[in-house]
Amino acid sequence: MKFLNLIRSFISPYPPYLILFVTARCNARCKMCFNSNRQIDADQKTELTIKDIEKLSTHYRPLSQLTLTGGEPFIRNDLHEIVRLFYENSGVRWLTIPTNGFFTNNIINTTENILNQCPKLSINIDLSIDAYGVRHDQIRNLPDGFNQAMKSFQKLKHIRSKHPQLHLKWTTVVSPFNQFHVFKIIQYLSSLGADDHELLLARGTFRNIYAYTDLSQATYDCLIQIKRLIDQSQKDRRKGYDRLFDVLYDYLYDLMVQTKQQKKWPYPCLAGQKMIEIYENGQVVPCEMRKWMQSDGTQGFGNLHDFDFDIMSMLRTSHAKKMIGQIKDCYCTFECAILCSIIYNVKAYPHLIAKLLNKALIKQS
Repeated sequence: MKFLNLIRSFISPYPPYLILFVTARCNARCKMCFNSNRQIDADQKTELTIKDIEKLSTHYRPLSQLTLTGGEPFIRNDLHEIVRLFYENSGVRWLTIPTNGFFTNNIINTTENILNQCPKLSINIDLSIDAYGVRHDQIRNLPDGFNQAMKSFQKLKHIRSKHPQLHLKWTTVVSPFNQFHVFKIIQYLSSLGADDHELLLARGTFRNIYAYTDLSQATYDCLIQIKRLIDQSQKDRRKGYDRLFDVLYDYLYDLMVQTKQQKKWPYPCLAGQKMIEIYENGQVVPCEMRKWMQSDGTQGFGNLHDFDFDIMSMLRTSHAKKMIGQIKDCYCTFECAILCSIIYNVKAYPHLIAKLLNKALIKQS
């Protein structure tokens, strides 16, 4: 079923990858947050309601990958209901929820509810850790954040032992605030038994606009190579579809380094076509890397409220088509957009197949 879902996504007019900002509220104040401006006036009253999301999910079919983000998504107590609606109405089969891991009880209760209500759903809980101990708390401006994330991970790990469709991943945002300390946290986290550890590259405008923002290219390249060595040492941990994602991410890191060096992207960007983002107030944009403000004051494609939450009615407008036509030559280091453009671009497949064969040969040796 998941394979058929993925195949259908190649020909579906609906963007198969949806990133939904369920809230702008957050209990952390991360130094490198690209979304900090939306937190300034964050208000629960402006967020999409369950009724709004039910309308959206009813119109949005089929949907392959759903990412619920924020702010801190687990601030919302109805997250499991949001997932259930997309599962039942949109047919989503892959879910990712990034979190700072602070609200342990809500994380555990929500995850258990999702697992019970959506038995065919693959769930990824991504816990953000940027450094070891107090240094992590200082980067995130979240006292006791490191300890709470570790507590959440251990409890989630217990749930995972009973539910193989639950996957746990560490996420480290590499920034000027931790670039010389990431090696230590990679080593530490590799021993705790997560399914993966992803290195994201800080992007956009930092919260601390006066902070130095020069991330060493050599440092980033070195960290990627270290991560690859650790992945290779733990290659038997991931199986089946997960190994395909290993290849995808391996190629992603190649392209991240290449794009950062050459300031260009080898494939047409498919943001707006195969991936869209919806902010907590219903505003729809191709991606989060630009403000997408139009001369008439419209942001991105527009607001769902103006289209009765019918996403295709919005994307069929001449305004949306014109915007999509302007995106193809964009380039950035936004990992989600890059992955989407790899998956839905057949020109990337020879590189992916070569990497897959190479990994198979290494495993046999």
